[in-house]
Amino acid sequence: MSKFDRIVVKYIVYAIPFLVILFAWGIMAYPEDAGENLSPIWRHLWDVLGWIFIIWTIGSLYLSIKMLFSKTLRDGLLKKLARIQDRDEREEIISGNAAKFSFLSTLALLCLFLFLSLCTMRLERRPENDPRPSKNVISLGMQFKLIDSDSYKKEGRNNDGKVVVDYSEFPLTKAALILMLIAWQVGSYHYRARREMLG
Repeated sequence: MSKFDRIVVKYIVYAIPFLVILFAWGIMAYPEDAGENLSPIWRHLWDVLGWIFIIWTIGSLYLSIKMLFSKTLRDGLLKKLARIQDRDEREEIISGNAAKFSFLSTLALLCLFLFLSLCTMRLERRPENDPRPSKNVISLGMQFKLIDSDSYKKEGRNNDGKVVVDYSEFPLTKAALILMLIAWQVGSYHYRARREMLG
């Protein structure tokens, strides 16, 4: 792990109390017109907490992306997070068995979530005067959409003009996201296993 990465990790950890203060303040009394409703001292404190949150978000995004490509950062950070220690062969075997269990159980859970996200069920009770013979009807189906059309706004405006970017949530549907995670988990496992076998 490089010196810059260590600085980013420490910042993310030590900035959490300030984020808790910011979120608690925002929930209890969100200053919509902070420039008019807050005194200069409180307004300055709000701005400082806002900048801490912005830098924390950028740092978290940086680490998340770099962990996909940097083995050193990924192993060092996630081993500390999961408290994995590989001091001898016995602990390596225990870690390997635990990782295998975690991989397979997570894959099973993702498959269950994918099925629940795709499956649709409808129970209909028809009125007594309905001419159709079946009064109680159960319909089962499957539906899959890649993009959630409700996750983005077609247009947005403020007092000064047109909003350029309005990102609020990930545009993929839950089913597409789970499918992508399954493909990543299985694909990354096979890729790594093949590299280990080839030496």
